[in-house]
Amino acid sequence: MFKCITPLFLFVILIISACSNENEIKEINNETKVASTETSPSFYDEYEEVLQTTWKDASYDMGNNLQKPFYIKGIANLSTYYNYKFTNEQKLFCVELTPEDGNYSDRWYFYFDRDEYKDVYDDLLNKKDKTIEVIAYIPKNSYSQGQGNMAVGMTVRH
Repeated sequence: MFKCITPLFLFVILIISACSNENEIKEINNETKVASTETSPSFYDEYEEVLQTTWKDASYDMGNNLQKPFYIKGIANLSTYYNYKFTNEQKLFCVELTPEDGNYSDRWYFYFDRDEYKDVYDDLLNKKDKTIEVIAYIPKNSYSQGQGNMAVGMTVRH
């Protein structure tokens, strides 16, 4: 009987301790308010519902992942790589990103509108090897069979 009670007892203790850490009760002006101790959602979590593929799937099967948003996080630097249908240097700037969960051969080139993402450009101009997070997609009208990992940045956290 003792062996059966121990796992149940541990389970109950875990549940109680998890619940007690989830919320903190504070008293302000004689009013009881519950403040959540959970952290704010991550960049990935904010966009998870719109993501339709992963950076790895987009890389290995581009033709079947056009127009599908994906998330990637890694070390970024400005780049001068303009190729295939990504050649409008006056409108776009290029960011080379090596994925955090990949290596240099997995790197991507993301193209951002110079006006809309001026703060990103300025930040990367002043800091080398910066960690950023990007939601991007490969546009159908810009895709060329045989191109490398090239996509348009939809949004970025830097």
